[in-house]
Amino acid sequence: MVQKNPLLKKIGWSIWLAFFLYVSANAQQLQISEVIKREIKEGETQTFKISAKENEFFQVLVWQKNTDVQLRLISPNSKTLAEINNSNSPEEPERISYIADETGEYKIEVEFVRSWKTPNNFELKLENLRPSIVSDKSQIEAEKLYNQAIRDAWFSDAPNGKDLALKGFSDAIPNFQNSQDRLGEAFCFYYLGILTYRLNQFQKSIENSSKAAKIFREIKALPQLAVVLSNQAAVHYKFRELRESEVLSNEALEIYRNLDDMKNFAKVGGNLALIAAGFGNNEQAIKRFEEILPVFQSEKDRANEGWVFHNLGSIYDDLGESAKAIQYLQNALKIREEIGEKSQQAVTLVNLGAIFKEIGKPQEALKNMSQALTIFTELGNEINQATCYNNLGGIYEVLGDLPKAPESYAKSLELNRKLGHRLNESANLKNLAVLSAKLGDLPKALEFQAKNLDLIEDFRTKLSQQDLQVKFFASRQNDYELYIDLLMKLHKSFPDKNYDALALQTSERMRARSLLESIGSTELREGIAPDLLEKEKDLRRKINSLEDIRQRFISAKATKEQLAQVEEIIDANLRNLYDIWAKMRESSPKYGNFTQPKPLNLNEIQQSILDENSVLLEYALGSERTYLFVVTKEKLKVIELPKRAEIESVARDFYQNLKARSLKIPNETQTQRQSRLQKAETERQKNGVLLSKILLAPIAKEIENKRLLIVAPEILQYIPFSALANPKNETQYLIETNEIVNLPSASTLATIRKVEHQSAPKDIAIFADPIFSGNDERMRSVSSNLRNNFQRLEFSREEANRIVSMTSAEKRFAAFDSNANLQTLRELDLRQFRILHLATHGILNPKFPELSGVVLSLIDEKGNQRDGMLYLNEIYNLRLNAKLVVLSACETALGKEIQGEGLIGLTHGFMYAGAESVLASLWQVDDYATSELMQRFYQAMLKEGFPPAKALQKAQISMIKEKGLQNPFYWSAFTLQGEWR
Repeated sequence: MVQKNPLLKKIGWSIWLAFFLYVSANAQQLQISEVIKREIKEGETQTFKISAKENEFFQVLVWQKNTDVQLRLISPNSKTLAEINNSNSPEEPERISYIADETGEYKIEVEFVRSWKTPNNFELKLENLRPSIVSDKSQIEAEKLYNQAIRDAWFSDAPNGKDLALKGFSDAIPNFQNSQDRLGEAFCFYYLGILTYRLNQFQKSIENSSKAAKIFREIKALPQLAVVLSNQAAVHYKFRELRESEVLSNEALEIYRNLDDMKNFAKVGGNLALIAAGFGNNEQAIKRFEEILPVFQSEKDRANEGWVFHNLGSIYDDLGESAKAIQYLQNALKIREEIGEKSQQAVTLVNLGAIFKEIGKPQEALKNMSQALTIFTELGNEINQATCYNNLGGIYEVLGDLPKAPESYAKSLELNRKLGHRLNESANLKNLAVLSAKLGDLPKALEFQAKNLDLIEDFRTKLSQQDLQVKFFASRQNDYELYIDLLMKLHKSFPDKNYDALALQTSERMRARSLLESIGSTELREGIAPDLLEKEKDLRRKINSLEDIRQRFISAKATKEQLAQVEEIIDANLRNLYDIWAKMRESSPKYGNFTQPKPLNLNEIQQSILDENSVLLEYALGSERTYLFVVTKEKLKVIELPKRAEIESVARDFYQNLKARSLKIPNETQTQRQSRLQKAETERQKNGVLLSKILLAPIAKEIENKRLLIVAPEILQYIPFSALANPKNETQYLIETNEIVNLPSASTLATIRKVEHQSAPKDIAIFADPIFSGNDERMRSVSSNLRNNFQRLEFSREEANRIVSMTSAEKRFAAFDSNANLQTLRELDLRQFRILHLATHGILNPKFPELSGVVLSLIDEKGNQRDGMLYLNEIYNLRLNAKLVVLSACETALGKEIQGEGLIGLTHGFMYAGAESVLASLWQVDDYATSELMQRFYQAMLKEGFPPAKALQKAQISMIKEKGLQNPFYWSAFTLQGEWR
């Protein structure tokens, strides 16, 4: 397959976005409620009469079936009172409402504007003719505001036109509500959705569109609902939220199917084809497009026929089938030229130019891209002019015409700044940075990329929902990698300019930002409106119930369709929960005074994080090379390591070999298992040494006998550094000479330390050995048929009892059996305890990390089912004052891996809730070994007085020395994250 240039931007490979408004350009007596159906010819104006008395209110609606028309209202004395041409869609009527200021014959003129298809017909109805009432003035005011907002939004050249339109539609809404015009109210929300989308206010766009959809659904305006659903799908598609886009598109598809509207049915089918391609199902996408193509051809809809050919070309390009891609795009180009669709013609030329560049034909690329630029310039389309200039910059680079390349990028940058397209501006700056670096001007490259990162940070903070911030930030990690690389190249030339320190600070900027900005913000929930708190509670309850259903589906081996259906509902409800959280934070009385913490610089790390016995190891993986920042109290050293792919390969094998004993392979014999484990052990030892040589050997002297604070991104998060070979002695494990602490980022620890923690009066709260199933021996005295897949963890009781014996009765709380339940945990004041210990099963949900959690008792003392799942979405809302949370369960350190955030799992949740540190596991641990490790850990911590990191080291070393427990599978799964003191 041809290697593609990631900096090259194409146009038009996008989902169909529906609009009600496409901006362009023998009188019959009307009777109340009579629907008049008419055909109108090009250049024709038809006139209709309304006999109205003074102070009578009348309202006329015209539904444009196949033609766009303009309305005029003429007074009895031939004066033009109003001229309306807001919509050119069959889904939105043109309307005129008026209170007669004199008795007489008013005229409605319907003027032909353009045809969509034959026959050129419309329908007209006199909706009202009656004495006016007070609310009629609201209706007229609403339409006045609405009409002006339309003009401001789509016809005004004023720089603040969009802002005026937003205000106009917003002001019209209460007037439409007062006159009980729900259709008008819905259209206001619809256009607010479109405008906020164009202003990059994506969350507001979704909110407004959802309100429009709700009203259209309630008043059974199905064609209008289908259009809004399609537009909502387009917003989600933009953010690569393909599942949400698919759900909305399917609902719109079903509406059009029931309306027998095959043309729009085909359009939405095309959307679903593009969504399928987004999922990587290119064959399915091609099939869908081939199925809808005959619909457009039979309708003689050449524009959409060209749209299909264009997208087929784009899909074949993604498949690496350049010849087919070019063929389909040239078919699209031919159609678009024939029907005079100049803008779309240029879009296809852009994509042809991009493909020609990819396949090594830069002259053809230049020809097509230049033609596209000429057309966009003629049309005054500055958005796509900017895209063309950006792409031409890349083509000039390939041609070796280096003076023209930066000139083209600069023109694109100028246009994008003028238009306020921040993300496109970001792409321009990155291209200029990369080009400047190629030309050897590293300071200039750094300047461009610094501005780029500022744009990225600014855009991220303007996204109101945290999940959108996280997704966006994850998509821009390579921009930070580029900046670090530029800084380190400059450091080699100017070692005294502190570029290495700035590179470290940049590494901190790209780490765990959502967690960093959340720690310490839990108090913002105080003073929040009770209705928001109740909505949050209801949503969490509903989500948890849905997850129970999903788990039962999985256990019962339900069909993919059944599973997908419940997952779609879960996803929608999680999105609503994110929205509630955003509103709660913003409505908190303390929110305005809350200052989000910023990533630390070198001096701050050295002053607030490190002591004389600690070394920070922060790894920044890159596609060309990896950097290891080694920070002590006195100095910074940066080591260049192999590229990401090389490290990933060894690390992944090491992790899989480490946890091989936890795998249960169906029908595997004991002999086969033994053979597999022996092979895994051999590979584990080999890779443990090799990974140590890569990651630690270059700094063996600096880390000797030191406490290691490790910031490990991506695959390295799965690696227990404790199980790596000591770089100075391959027969030793690293843990035998070094305390090891994992950090999401150095800045996170600094923020944890800044949060005021009260001195907890009690030592520990323990929840252990819950009852999961009705066949548990402890349930013999009652009858219960409840069953599930969770096995009793018998050693967790022994573990908990040993811990209990190390504490005084008045300073501990311990819940066992059915008492180790969720209700007890919710009612307990957890802020009273220094340590929270949960000895039970953990569940990892990579698909919905918010629904990872720990399992408490699922059955009460009478054998009845009870809610026992403590999910992450609830953990966020616990109120802790804990020095330490211990998750003596399986895979509790894991979660969904998101670049820039790390593994968003239970560890993040408990830190957000107020824990200073969390001890959690990286794989499915052995029950007995875990019990032994925990007993030794608490012995060192509670009886011998060691801090958590040192206590863990002592416990792990003691197990290394004990026969039967020395394999790192048994002791290295547990890692400490956060505060070690």
